[in-house]
Amino acid sequence: MADKQNRSLISELKRRNVFRVAVAYVLVAWVVLQIADVLFPALVLPDWSVRLVAGILILGFPIALVMAWAYELTPDGLKRDADSGEGQSSLADNRRSLDKIIIVLLVLALLGFGLDRFVWQPGSEQVNDSLVKESQATENSIAVLAFRNTSPDKDQEYFADGLSEELLSALARVKQLRVIGRTSSFQFKNKDVDAQDIGEKLGIAHFLEGDVRRAGDRLRVTARLISTKDGVAVWTEVYENTLDDIFVVQDSIARAVAEALATELLGEVKVASASPREIMAYDLYLKGLQRRHMRDRESSAEASELMEQAVELDPELAQAWQQLAELYGNQTTLGVFAPTQGVALANSAVERALIADPQLASAYTTQGTLRMSFAWDWRGAEISYSRALTLDPSDSTALSRIATLEAAQGRFTAAQDHIAQAVRVDPLNLGALHNQAFVHYLSSDFDKAIEGFQYALEFAGGNYPIGHTMLALSFLGAGDAEQALVASEKELNTQFKDLVQVPVYYALGDQTLAQDMLRGISENYGDRAAVPIAGAHAFMG
Repeated sequence: MADKQNRSLISELKRRNVFRVAVAYVLVAWVVLQIADVLFPALVLPDWSVRLVAGILILGFPIALVMAWAYELTPDGLKRDADSGEGQSSLADNRRSLDKIIIVLLVLALLGFGLDRFVWQPGSEQVNDSLVKESQATENSIAVLAFRNTSPDKDQEYFADGLSEELLSALARVKQLRVIGRTSSFQFKNKDVDAQDIGEKLGIAHFLEGDVRRAGDRLRVTARLISTKDGVAVWTEVYENTLDDIFVVQDSIARAVAEALATELLGEVKVASASPREIMAYDLYLKGLQRRHMRDRESSAEASELMEQAVELDPELAQAWQQLAELYGNQTTLGVFAPTQGVALANSAVERALIADPQLASAYTTQGTLRMSFAWDWRGAEISYSRALTLDPSDSTALSRIATLEAAQGRFTAAQDHIAQAVRVDPLNLGALHNQAFVHYLSSDFDKAIEGFQYALEFAGGNYPIGHTMLALSFLGAGDAEQALVASEKELNTQFKDLVQVPVYYALGDQTLAQDMLRGISENYGDRAAVPIAGAHAFMG
């Protein structure tokens, strides 16, 4: 009796085309999700928008089945099944129509799968091919080279560098432009390099260069937009103003570049007026920015002092607050501050930055890093990074850091995509090259990780802090403890060297030495190296 009822139910489900509707709905949902997955990032929509579409489609599935059971499609539209009055011929026509729709959807699904699998997926190029640019640079691709200081006072170089960096940040806010990151752009500072060579190395169609002459409160800025095809100036202009008009000059240059590239520049680059007090704060900020890029501990301390002076003069200077947050975070990692104190200072600074300028992309990048590195708030970190990339898709730091976050969560496809974008945006950036190898390490692709770290070390001139540590860990992952020891001995940073040699010596069979080293490391670095210490314990079981 039960079998007969089951057969009757299945027959009725077939008659009402419920099964066909279910198959068609699943196929439509799959196609919609594939389109959303490709289109939404291109429209710079937040990551959760794809998940929202998926949630709506899931909720719609049972509704579609209920509708298929209760209603029948007739030439006069949808009618309740009992009232439709359709004969077997009409029902058969409906089934044939649904079958055709299903076949079309299957073809679309298979086509989408083939494109995703064999066309859209990144290839398996060697890591050092990351410097190979797009074969044809788009017309709206640009780099801002370091402007030359032609001031009588040679100490004004910080001002020329700072103006260049601020122009880069302003242009990066224009979503129609692909702007190369600072690290790569500044590689050509004080070098006589051919325009075509710059275009080839950076994969760009144009670059902005110029001269800055500052004498007292007078300012003279010459800016030139150069085509990398032939080295010809597409546009050039000379600005002679007082120092108080620096923001007007920045705004004018950015707008002129955008117009020359037929690109719409939305909004103001910077408030086009400033009091002498604010100019003093801005000058301190630019000096701090120069020290910040020197990266050694002494320069970092000087940068912090200068940024603190800047925000004391102008509490609304968002860029200075953001730089302070980065500096405090880095100094906490290096042990300058106790973790509780340093993290509190960094969080307070980034909050002040976002209050002063809620549209400052770099502040969201810093906020994401603080959440990821110190609070273990990975979801919050991803929200911050996504917000940064919505505001500035060319933020190579945000691209690089979100890639490591995704890789740490096992989302390796997304991580590879983001880190590839970071390298495209900033191809001569050691940090991006390092993180590209690091993503391979996190995905347990140790051969590619070894190749990547070796290339990054070669790019850095043979050495950089943590480079040989990660190379040693990659050799360990590949099962080559001997090579891991060789790499670890070349590590520049003593803390990193001690940490990595614990698992290295353990893998080589010297367990007593490894245990003794780990006890010493826990005593010396326990308050700021908890993760690698935990990793050493895990490695030793």
